[in-house]
Amino acid sequence: MKSLQDMTDDELKEQRQAIESELQKRLAKQKSEAKRQIVELAKNHNIDLGELAGKEKVYKNPENPWETWSGKGRKPKWVTDALEQGKTLDDLAAS
Repeated sequence: MKSLQDMTDDELKEQRQAIESELQKRLAKQKSEAKRQIVELAKNHNIDLGELAGKEKVYKNPENPWETWSGKGRKPKWVTDALEQGKTLDDLAAS
């Protein structure tokens, strides 16, 4: 193999492209494996990935799915009614 100093500009560019391509493949593979491990850990510990990502829950009225609540501000009447009937906020969470 030639030393870098002995390579032409085109050969150096070719080497750089090959290195960048290989590095991108490796990083993509590592990222994919890390995601797989995270999902597996979350499943094993009953953790909702949406919670980890900071995804806010949205609550839906079981009687009227067009009525929703973001969980912020005052609870709508349908939420307080459902809670009084023994339901929990998790019961009202949209899937």
